[in-house]
Amino acid sequence: MTNRQITVAELPKGQLKPDNFTLTETDMPSPGAGEVLLRVILMSIDAANRSWLQGATYRAAVKQGDAMPTYAICEVVESNAPKLAPGDIVAAEATWSDYIVAPATGCRKCPPSQSSAI
Repeated sequence: MTNRQITVAELPKGQLKPDNFTLTETDMPSPGAGEVLLRVILMSIDAANRSWLQGATYRAAVKQGDAMPTYAICEVVESNAPKLAPGDIVAAEATWSDYIVAPATGCRKCPPSQSSAI
């Protein structure tokens, strides 16, 4: 099984354009000890993403070839950590990818939603 992700093809010089990014396919990541496999559900795409392409901020600068980083809401698919189980919804640092592996300690479990029938 493969994993789709958007990588930085070229750092922008001026306005962003589609050529700055490329869709790639990688092998499905596999979590190690203390890690979780997450399915990205919703990702933040905002001004912070743009600033990361311009150099270091509160996080390391994004480099050409990197998967584009973001903050996301994700579903735990596989867990090698005692406090997270498949089906849990978490907020975590992620990338513009279908799936990522993250340290469980960097995931914040979201409270269950209170949905009702309409």
